[in-house]
Amino acid sequence: MGRSWLVLGAIGLAAAGCGPAKSPHPASTAGRNACAELPRTKAAPHRELQAELALVEQERGLPLQVDPTARDAPADTDELTPARLLIRAFPPFSRALVLGQLDEIYRGGPLALSPVQLERGRELLRRQAQAAHDFRQALPATGRGFGVRLADGVLADLEFLDPLAIGCRLEGVGAAVALADNRPDDALPHFEVMLRAARLLAAEPNVTMRVAAANIRGDALHVLSAIATHDQASRETHEQLFAVLALQTADWPDDARAWHGDRAAGLLVYELVRDGQYLSLLSQAEMKALEEQRIVRVTAKAVMRKLDDDELFYLRAMRQMLAACQQPYAERQEVLRQIRGELAARESSADYPLVAGTILLADFEHGHRRQAEDFARSQAWLLALGTALGREPAAPPINPLTGQPYAVEVTPLSVVVSGVLDERDTTYVVPRVAAPTPDRVGRQP
Repeated sequence: MGRSWLVLGAIGLAAAGCGPAKSPHPASTAGRNACAELPRTKAAPHRELQAELALVEQERGLPLQVDPTARDAPADTDELTPARLLIRAFPPFSRALVLGQLDEIYRGGPLALSPVQLERGRELLRRQAQAAHDFRQALPATGRGFGVRLADGVLADLEFLDPLAIGCRLEGVGAAVALADNRPDDALPHFEVMLRAARLLAAEPNVTMRVAAANIRGDALHVLSAIATHDQASRETHEQLFAVLALQTADWPDDARAWHGDRAAGLLVYELVRDGQYLSLLSQAEMKALEEQRIVRVTAKAVMRKLDDDELFYLRAMRQMLAACQQPYAERQEVLRQIRGELAARESSADYPLVAGTILLADFEHGHRRQAEDFARSQAWLLALGTALGREPAAPPINPLTGQPYAVEVTPLSVVVSGVLDERDTTYVVPRVAAPTPDRVGRQP
């Protein structure tokens, strides 16, 4: 889906009525579960749509199948889930202040802080020491998840992504300070926490969370680069970097997992539209554009008139997309182009799927590319570190983003991996550090 405003703006839908008139209020857990049952969609008279919906159900792709724990969850519990603990670590009333200070120190990307930024970073780390500790404690164990009700689709509360991003950026600042103090090994725990957060996010069946994982892991890999190329980094430092990266990327989720959850969320969007909530799903800019053209009411009516065909188009497009996920990104692009081409071909026709075209399939290409970039970067760094440590593969692996092998250059001083991203010449460099001899080890303090 890839439109974060759908999640963040969904609070306005709390007054929507899903299902029969006597069903529970959707602001409650029971009410949201009633929406997730898709009563209006299942009652649609369109035979082809029902056949496609039956296939989704067979694949356990309905909202309450993707998130089966939601059905039996206690109603409106105050349980301190990892998501709520993250929000408690960086609560809304202080979050903007911390974020503003972080923006002046480290916004993400390459870990290159000026002396003034480093000094401000030290001060921020001291002030936020307890919050940083709480942030680490809030990260769930592998396999547990963040406790988010993904069966709620666009109504799911993803507020925790903001404090999670803040916590990871603080970890980046902590790594930068350790490196500035010539303590590269002390930067390793910060790197590990960032990678672990990305791994946990990537495991969730949700495209918004999957893209957030790619963003955090991208910053973590910049931290890796700064550690690996530090003057005081030893061969043991490189060994630890390799071990952490290998561990935190060992169970890489299939790309289809995120899109499987995205389809379930899309089904809930259609359920809300059938309940008359199409306009509530539009962004402020889109709503303003309709108002300026004075076509708000007719657009809402047009959406409802062809909604069954609209949903059928969406489910068939998602079926193609999920099947294509079995191929590397470089080979998958043709299917993605076909879906976009079919949408473009219908844009000026009476059968243009308004919900699919303007909401659900507005920017799916971005999510697929971010998944591929995430994997390519991680694989390239494993290749660079492994080669520098003498663990190079027989042949460079194929980059899923480009469809070509990575280029590996080995010199007496370093290992350079290129051919990582296809739009710019990004190289990953790891110095070759000799293992200390027994005599040199004995002289170390």
